[in-house]
Amino acid sequence: SALQFAARHGSRCRGLIMVSAVSQRIVMEDFPAWARALDHVMSGKVGAWILSRLAPSILGAEAKGDTAALAEMMAYMESVTPYGPRAAGQDNDLVQDRQSTSWPLRDIKCPTLVIHGTADWMVPPLHGDSSATIPGARLFRIDGAGHFALIVHRARVDSAIAAFMAEHRD
Repeated sequence: SALQFAARHGSRCRGLIMVSAVSQRIVMEDFPAWARALDHVMSGKVGAWILSRLAPSILGAEAKGDTAALAEMMAYMESVTPYGPRAAGQDNDLVQDRQSTSWPLRDIKCPTLVIHGTADWMVPPLHGDSSATIPGARLFRIDGAGHFALIVHRARVDSAIAAFMAEHRD
């Protein structure tokens, strides 16, 4: 992961921007029941079909009427389904996550910007707070934003990233 790379190879990492990033153990039981159920069926065409039916209502609430944002979120969701081709990598990530007892956040020495929505249902906001413990990290919270804050609040996120990059330009 980017966190591992930044911790292990600090001299090669000039900066880290984390958007709705996992920074501690994910506990599936903490997810809403519908998200856990969807996770079980995402392995093939059935999962993709279910997602195509559920995603507009789930993501529509997050898009808050922004049809362009909803279209972009749907395109993203379609790009990651069916889950089958990604299953081996995702399963490995979950195994590694369950075996991990700590995250190397204190070992990261590069400038870090953490962007996280306060209503993220996929990666709980606690992960943003945890990521902000990276020495010198800046936490950019987006009130009321869900997991797709990068898309729905693009102008605010772009502005925060541009300011961060300008501040840390060599």
